[in-house]
Amino acid sequence: MSMTPSRRSKCNSVCSSIADSASTESGFISTAALAKSLNVEVIGRPLLVEGMIARPVLSGDEHAGARMWRVYFDSERYGTSGEDVLSETQSAPLSERLRFTLAHEFAHTLSFRADSFGLNESVARKIRGAGKEPTQDLESEANFMAPILLVPDTFVGKILRNSGNSTLQTIIDLRSRFIVSREVLISRLHALKSYDREGLLNTHILRDRIVGVGVWKNGDSAQLMGWPMLVNFGNNLVPEFVYRALSGESVNLS
Repeated sequence: MSMTPSRRSKCNSVCSSIADSASTESGFISTAALAKSLNVEVIGRPLLVEGMIARPVLSGDEHAGARMWRVYFDSERYGTSGEDVLSETQSAPLSERLRFTLAHEFAHTLSFRADSFGLNESVARKIRGAGKEPTQDLESEANFMAPILLVPDTFVGKILRNSGNSTLQTIIDLRSRFIVSREVLISRLHALKSYDREGLLNTHILRDRIVGVGVWKNGDSAQLMGWPMLVNFGNNLVPEFVYRALSGESVNLS
């Protein structure tokens, strides 16, 4: 059970504000800056999972909402320490995967501190996973919020409006600037469907476009993947092959 558009819009708005506050003048968001904005301590140690969160206070503590949370990541898997996270810069970034893992865990902490970040309790319950499939809901909404925390739409807007006519090169430039994977960047662009304060879906780069990922099957043909995908056409006019891809059918890009 995913969030309604209005609740997802609120989450998007809150995460966008957090991303803006953590970004540098160039638009890059270090995981250390995000951690500081969210009052989270990042710790690297050997784990059996990629990442996890913890609240180092008693549940009855009246000041629990303001206390620092902890996010742990697997230092062996990533070959990275907590000190490396603190020293991350745009010229010396962490791996794309670790940046997403940390942002994903940061997103989990938001649902437990609704009042601190402007999320009302009904939204918080949703992103904590209050549906029939709570774990699936919880992970889905953290995956929705993490790309927004890593890619500030204010700076995306500057790039899109000042770019040429090459959609592909612009997308590549966005990935390079924000140090995120293709999947994370496309998920961030797709999130504009719920909250587009900069009007980015109407820029010439994204208007009447499909932005997705293809997989080469051999040297001559590629298959369009149904996820991740931004589909942005006016008047609900969408090419038929997009529906087939979204439904899981194999769609040859030729």
